Amino acid sequence: MKEAKKRLEGIRGWLLVILLVCVYSALSASYLLVQRINAILTKTVALGVYVSLIILIIYCFFIWVTVYMIFTKKKKTASIFVFAAISGTAFSFWYFLISQLIYYPSQISSVLLPNLLMIVINLAITITVLLYLKKSERVKNTFVK
Repeated sequence: MKEAKKRLEGIRGWLLVILLVCVYSALSASYLLVQRINAILTKTVALGVYVSLIILIIYCFFIWVTVYMIFTKKKKTASIFVFAAISGTAFSFWYFLISQLIYYPSQISSVLLPNLLMIVINLAITITVLLYLKKSERVKNTFVK
């Protein structure tokens, strides 16, 4: 118990919120990854499922590394988060916009605005987190290893 408490020492306030968001994102992306792998193994799938799989593998790797680096308070956390952000944004664009245009063009009018809004909100949150990790003096003092 003391070791777990010591690990979380210094991870408070907004940094704790960011950690929780990253853990949630990593878990949900991992779940999507398992779904894609299951779909590929059990049935014939469209090329888009393979594209999703590749992007998700990259994103899962970088978001889990980001979570680990927050826990271990590494200086390079913000740099690794950049790769997670880029791959996560690429997945969002692919999954919620491009694949919808390719595979469901007749339904695009009903899903375009909500999906585009979701992508913009995700991007705004990602940029805010990145700026916080890069510019915050508190974060710089926490990530010293």
